Amino acid sequence: RSHDREPVWSRDGKFLAFTRQRPEGADLNDIYCFSLEKGELQNLTSEKAPAIRHSLEWVPGRNLVAYVTRENEWLSISVVNADNKAGWTVTRESGDKTEPRFAQDEARMVYVRTEGFTTVLCERSLHSSSAVALDPGEGVVRYPRWLAGKQVAYAFSAPQRPVGFLVQENTAKAERHAILLADQPSIGGQQFRQPQPFEFETGPEEMFSGMLYRTPEVSGAAPGVVYLPDGPLVTRRGEFQIEEQALASTALTVLTPVIHGASGFGSAVEDDLRDYADTELESNDLAEAGRALGREESVDASRIALV
Repeated sequence: RSHDREPVWSRDGKFLAFTRQRPEGADLNDIYCFSLEKGELQNLTSEKAPAIRHSLEWVPGRNLVAYVTRENEWLSISVVNADNKAGWTVTRESGDKTEPRFAQDEARMVYVRTEGFTTVLCERSLHSSSAVALDPGEGVVRYPRWLAGKQVAYAFSAPQRPVGFLVQENTAKAERHAILLADQPSIGGQQFRQPQPFEFETGPEEMFSGMLYRTPEVSGAAPGVVYLPDGPLVTRRGEFQIEEQALASTALTVLTPVIHGASGFGSAVEDDLRDYADTELESNDLAEAGRALGREESVDASRIALV
């Protein structure tokens, strides 16, 4: 009945940390730590305000637990001491910081930072004042992991580049090597669309954005599609999207909009659907996206679909 989740052992095997849901909400958690030697269980965040807390990771050589939390506008990475409950916020830059992973024997971590349509790979020491971006360009990074020495592996994708895995040293200018997978499909000879930024009004003096896929060589007005296959809260980011590419290849113009409630654009956008639950804010956003798409010269306003 306690809704305990995310068990993770300390590197010496003496402590078990996990999250326990708070009664204030399903997405709010405390961090607990059980000492195997003492048989004691303590709440490491009992003196902190209710907050999102997840993605636990032990820091090598220190009795510290790192975790993702949101105590301000963005998701950040913080640490808490399992001995005295002291802690601090490690990352303070803009963007949602998630997926913290520490090196095997050093208090250095990699994590991903999402802001807008891109997700970049960052690397930093636990006590440094800033992070270094390691990824190879605008796109989406996922699943960072440390390898032997100071090498890092991660998945990377861009609108015209299907997802693949790269390995490099933990410096921004390090040479990157692609990991070739068996039976990886060939993309030779394929022409993929590069989406363009697209802005539209959702209210008085309020602009939202999206990504617009179109086939430039098509003459005349083409049908349009407002495309949110994962629901309005999930943003289609700047990675390879085979569905959008397939639709655009048939001469459709495809808009994947950001609307209120979407993640990766700060708490002001993410919390709006909760704050305005008694309104038709979501429906209005979708209608405005469709109207804006119909005003494009290359789009037939009488033939617009919503998916």
